Amino acid sequence: ESLLDTLTNAGLTNAVLLLSLNNKDHNGQFPNSAWPDTNGWLAAARSRGFMPGFYDIYRGAHTNGTPSAPYQGTYYLWPTNLLLDWAYRDRNGQPVIGGAATNQYEISAQLQVSFCRDTRLPAHLGRFGMDAYFFDTTLAAALYEDYSTNGHFASRAMDLANRFALLESGYSNSVKRLIVGSEQGRSWGVPVAHWVEGKFWLGQASAVPQTYGAWNDNAYPALIVDVADPTSISNTTLGLLLSDGCQAPLWDLVFHDCIVSTVHWGRSHNKYLYAWDHNDLWAMLRGQAPHLNMVEAGVQGSAGRIPNTLTNAFDEVWSTRWTVMSNRYIQTFTSVCPWQAKVMYMEMTDHQWLKPDRSVQLTEFSGDGGWSGHGIVVNFGLYDGAYGVTNETWTGTVRNAALSVPVKGYRTYSWDTTRPALGITASSSNAGAMVIRFSGEPGSAYGVEMASNLVSAEWLRMTTLVSGIVGTNLTYEYTDPDSAGLSQRFYRVVFSNAQVTQLYSGNAVGFFWTSIPPTGGFSFVAVNFTGSGTSNLTLLDLFGTNQLTKDNVYVRADKVYVWNTAGQVFERFAQRPSGEFFNEEAWDGGSATNPVLPSGRGVWLQSPQAATTAHPIYLMGAVVALGAVSNAIRPGYQCLGSPFSADLVLTNNDWLADGAIGNDNKDLADQLIVWSGSAFERFGLASNGKWYAWTNWVTQGGTPADRRVTLGQGAWYFSVSGTNWIWTQPKPYSWP
Repeated sequence: ESLLDTLTNAGLTNAVLLLSLNNKDHNGQFPNSAWPDTNGWLAAARSRGFMPGFYDIYRGAHTNGTPSAPYQGTYYLWPTNLLLDWAYRDRNGQPVIGGAATNQYEISAQLQVSFCRDTRLPAHLGRFGMDAYFFDTTLAAALYEDYSTNGHFASRAMDLANRFALLESGYSNSVKRLIVGSEQGRSWGVPVAHWVEGKFWLGQASAVPQTYGAWNDNAYPALIVDVADPTSISNTTLGLLLSDGCQAPLWDLVFHDCIVSTVHWGRSHNKYLYAWDHNDLWAMLRGQAPHLNMVEAGVQGSAGRIPNTLTNAFDEVWSTRWTVMSNRYIQTFTSVCPWQAKVMYMEMTDHQWLKPDRSVQLTEFSGDGGWSGHGIVVNFGLYDGAYGVTNETWTGTVRNAALSVPVKGYRTYSWDTTRPALGITASSSNAGAMVIRFSGEPGSAYGVEMASNLVSAEWLRMTTLVSGIVGTNLTYEYTDPDSAGLSQRFYRVVFSNAQVTQLYSGNAVGFFWTSIPPTGGFSFVAVNFTGSGTSNLTLLDLFGTNQLTKDNVYVRADKVYVWNTAGQVFERFAQRPSGEFFNEEAWDGGSATNPVLPSGRGVWLQSPQAATTAHPIYLMGAVVALGAVSNAIRPGYQCLGSPFSADLVLTNNDWLADGAIGNDNKDLADQLIVWSGSAFERFGLASNGKWYAWTNWVTQGGTPADRRVTLGQGAWYFSVSGTNWIWTQPKPYSWP
């Protein structure tokens, strides 16, 4: 607790704290004598803003020492009598030995999975309930071919699948989903890992061995807790550490927004004298977290040695001790960590060398495809041949920001690009083909992408537009030849110019197709779109002038029935040949009208009795982009639909919390009545907040309904409450 308090008092939180699962290190008391085999230390860490977890390794097992039976799963060492059965076998049938060790067998990943999932993790979670888990070497070691005849033969592809499953046993654990880490990192492991350590190495690969120092004590191994003077290793080591060659953050350009990646512990920020600043700058360029090897005071206690202390050429003392270097530790946390927190969930969208010698570099991060974001310019400098770097101050302009970056310094900037107006109109003319029209600018290339569903969001590029200017106002137009006959489709524009390679429009548009049955038939539809910006659509916006049957005689025109919730009556509208809408009551001699229809409103359509065939209707507009939509629910009936451009899933909302009335007596409960095209389906809200079909009610042993009110579908809602309440529905898709 002393160390936790020390860090907290210095303002350092939001860190993952990992303890090694080794009873032998703690004289049988894990993690220490204050909390022997209890979870008290986890609570202590959490209460101070830290995430507690375990470090573990499944790759190999030593034969020196066997815990007494029965094996409980909480010991570090594995049962010796199983090792030969569990080991990988080479093509000659011999067990695979790990590295230079003569008594460490490399364990089959298939057996690692079952051991971890069925024995070790349940034991740890049951006793300690940790939040994070580090699987050492799982993503670092090369894939094996296993020629075992003991039931775990594997090709390299099978070995990959087994290692993936090992990480997934923590990532998707049925008892508690853990924050998962591993060493170095591979692309196939990204879906089941939150962070990796060691994908990045400071300096050129040949600077020093991958690790420097010996594992000469379990408590204070020099390999980790000792600092090293690179100038004493060789006369080239420091220069190679501070010279990055052609290194570029390719891993982060692909995976930055989905996984944290630190420097390897063998080249931790504070491992090598004179290189700490350089390491911090690289972490900031990559938008990643720092990695520091640290002890509190380095008191020997029962350890076999203590961490070393060195004095550099400037008579400055270096150590991994917090008591010696606390100010320098804090400097790293206060510079690197806030920047990483700002950009950690964003894509790295660009990396540039701003000088031919690569001493000044730039990276940019964006969470919206490049429309807005944050950038950083770092001046690493060049090795001065002694103990540091030298360089001139770099000056330049980036995204209209004038920057001056001194050697060993950095400057950050932000931008927010005005998105090109996406004034899209959609028409059902030309046999139902949708016309996408939007404003552009000269010297730019545009493309149109489509998706059939915003929740799954599988956008496909339809075309690249390099011309197609309409008139002189730089309006681009694209006609979708495949939209005729589709039930729904959504569109967005992809934009690029000399500054950016791919930016998405600030909004999207879409349509839903339905039809009005002939001979006075009805269709119950819903408004699932908005107008430009966040404005509501009107009747004329929704139907245009060329979809509904128009006539000067009211009974020969298509009817639009809009429910007046306050009066609990329909208001009826139709179009004259001029395209204007008139209320039935003002049909003769009255004025045209154009009612507003917010998203989430249900509308009835009826064909004239004389209609002999059904005719299609396309409901179109801008995709609803609000994070949540709120609509007032009044006592009695209302016509509604999904307030978003997607299906309304009944289980996505806490109806009781909003104000709906649930009751196990269905006659006293709120009701949802869905029109299927020929009949109504009735559902009621039970007292548990779940919806049940009227014919499969909760008191009849029914199961909750998974009914959706689909895109474009209208429904009746009957509220038994005597007062108004606000129905708030969260957005079911992430973009726009």
